[in-house]
Amino acid sequence: MSSNIDFDEISNPPRLIHLDIWRDTYCNQIKADSICAYLWDYRPNLIAEMAKYEKNSNIITSHMGDYSKICDTIIEHLKNDAPKELDIPKSNIAFLDLIYEISRRIRHGLKLKAIPPIGTSLSPSRDEFSQYPQVIFNFNDILLDIYKSNYILFFDYAEQTRLLTYISEIEIALKSSIWNLLSDDDKQNPRFMSNLITEINIALDKICGFSQEMKKRGYDVV
Repeated sequence: MSSNIDFDEISNPPRLIHLDIWRDTYCNQIKADSICAYLWDYRPNLIAEMAKYEKNSNIITSHMGDYSKICDTIIEHLKNDAPKELDIPKSNIAFLDLIYEISRRIRHGLKLKAIPPIGTSLSPSRDEFSQYPQVIFNFNDILLDIYKSNYILFFDYAEQTRLLTYISEIEIALKSSIWNLLSDDDKQNPRFMSNLITEINIALDKICGFSQEMKKRGYDVV
């Protein structure tokens, strides 16, 4: 965790002021509003913890670092401890959009600059197959096979960087899909999986324009 995060913020979490959601495809307005209200009323400590990361002046270092831990903690709480009548998301992409909405409201409450989505989505919709990765992955049979059969996983994975919001379940789902297609020899190579993920990140960056957009905004690209 970065040293310039204000740890005193945990005692004074920002109120989650209502904002119109940026898209309602996966997590609608009513769902986002009700869950934000619940967290503010019953788990303000989670909001305060997330606020510590939002207050970090280096957006990239903060959001691409341990930020995913508080995101995962919020999701785990909603899945396991939230009241049954609370309509929580059913998919990873819906949870991703929910966490992004919580982040937007925290930043608004702290009077911090908003973080609009970066670059473009992999495809116009999650259910629409994009040909671009197929071209880029053409040299790698494993990635090509995974993409053709599980392109939704690639969409979700790319949306994380687009929203600068990361949850573990999305990467786990993608890695599990890759693992099932690896040979026994490849599974024994500890670097093989990490190399494939690096290739995916490079390819998605080229298609979606993440690094280019981050540089335009003046973010410190890692």
